[in-house]
Amino acid sequence: MPSSALLVGGVLCLGFARLYVTVGRQGLTVTPGRLPWPRIRVPLEAMTGASHREIDALGDFGGWGYRIRPGASGVILRSGSTLFVRRAGGRDFAATVDDAATAAALLNTLIARRKAH
Repeated sequence: MPSSALLVGGVLCLGFARLYVTVGRQGLTVTPGRLPWPRIRVPLEAMTGASHREIDALGDFGGWGYRIRPGASGVILRSGSTLFVRRAGGRDFAATVDDAATAAALLNTLIARRKAH
């Protein structure tokens, strides 16, 4: 019986070991692995801007996983390139991604277009 519990636990861990981050006209969507939930969405209309920077997961967020700290929350799976989205309420949402600079530039362009209309 314990070996089947370990197998189920291992499969769940693999499902959460990778993030799928999508940016586009709808905003930002973060899903863990290939699982349909839990899904985190930040609509474009709820954003005031986006930026990117290199982070240290342990030093900046206190570890790995879904993290909450004063002024920010995020899904942090590693140190390195991180996308930050500023919400209308002033809080940031962060997600570690490859090429966070491109994601931030796309979101900032979409936010600017939305404000222009």
